[in-house]
Amino acid sequence: MNLEEALLKAHERYLKRNTDTEYRAKIQFNVQRYNEEPLLAVVDYGLLAIQRIFEKGETRFYDLIYTVAQVTSKGFVERSLIEQLRSQ
Repeated sequence: MNLEEALLKAHERYLKRNTDTEYRAKIQFNVQRYNEEPLLAVVDYGLLAIQRIFEKGETRFYDLIYTVAQVTSKGFVERSLIEQLRSQ
């Protein structure tokens, strides 16, 4: 299912549950592809790395970024934050 199909499905569900209201939201998607905006891949990977830390305590994606970029301890995400998340 793509974004437009998901939006249409959500709209239909809303109208079924809220028969007495008018749906006035205007939503437009501006989808960019990685081959058109390569920096999106970098940001996406960084967000994935942070998400995995918070959700699973898994640092392998962040560790790869840290190793490749040779980030200092005050870089991308401080190492102390990583240690705090691991201990939870």
